[in-house]
Amino acid sequence: MAADYAQWFVFADTDGDGKVSGAEAVQFFSQAALPKESLAALWELCDKPPRGFLERRQFDVAMQLIT
Repeated sequence: MAADYAQWFVFADTDGDGKVSGAEAVQFFSQAALPKESLAALWELCDKPPRGFLERRQFDVAMQLIT
């Protein structure tokens, strides 16, 4: 399943730095049409330790929670 998310990670990582920043995550995950509160909770769950970006593994977890 995680392999399916590889293309989405590249798409979400608009600056190509290998991380999905908070701004990139908002732009990408808002397409899921979830309430802002749910997206904020998702970010809080996945950005561990809190650093303001998601690495690939954390992004995969976020995608699994959304889908």
